[in-house]
Amino acid sequence: MSACGFAATSTTMLIFNRPPDLLLATLIALAAMLDYHLQWLNPTNLKEVWKSYTSKYKYWLALAFIVAFAFLYILDIAQLLFLGHLCILALAYGYGLSLGSLKIPPLRNINYLKIFLIVYVWVALTVCLPLIGAAVSLKAIALESVQRAFFYLALTLPFDIRDERSDKEQKLKTLANKLGTVKTKWLSAICLGLSLAITVIFYEAAVYIAVVGSHGICLLLVFLAKKTRPFLYYTVLMDGTIVMQYLFILILKPIL
Repeated sequence: MSACGFAATSTTMLIFNRPPDLLLATLIALAAMLDYHLQWLNPTNLKEVWKSYTSKYKYWLALAFIVAFAFLYILDIAQLLFLGHLCILALAYGYGLSLGSLKIPPLRNINYLKIFLIVYVWVALTVCLPLIGAAVSLKAIALESVQRAFFYLALTLPFDIRDERSDKEQKLKTLANKLGTVKTKWLSAICLGLSLAITVIFYEAAVYIAVVGSHGICLLLVFLAKKTRPFLYYTVLMDGTIVMQYLFILILKPIL
């Protein structure tokens, strides 16, 4: 996921002809890795999470502080406030929140919500955050956000196919266990088609050719996806299409 975070952020910079910001892309990559480690932990509440980090995962805690201080150093106030709401969502996603008498359950345990939260956070982190304060129109940011959301949704749907059995055991309703495997794959294909259509209509040749390549590979992987595929099939091959798209644009931009 770190590579995907770096690649997705760098893709945004390339598309909008922004100077490469390797530090920001690296910090977003590390933030993504820290978030996935946070969700991987077994504790059921934030107090237990803190105990885990201060006892067994001190190196992870140190890394989290380093990343946090680096963000404080390089981001402006608007970006920090925007990042703050994503941090709250990350905590609420896995562990819920308590606001006085109001108890919010872990957001990933709310029917049908998990996949859309993942897509929102990835778009916000890799598209919106880097462009806050930049000389880029809101229309252009919105268009890129929608295009990227369709791509990320197409990528995330097969993960629901992989997790269908465990989700059913937890009595969690998802699109995959509602639609079934075949229809979920077709929904993913439709999302890829919409993402591609936006790119072909509104973007330059280097970008849409890169998207054609990455989406074509992603489409093949979607239809080859099975519940029994190994973990690396999803986390390396499928998520790897985000990295492929970045590399394609990086190569094609100077040529076309």
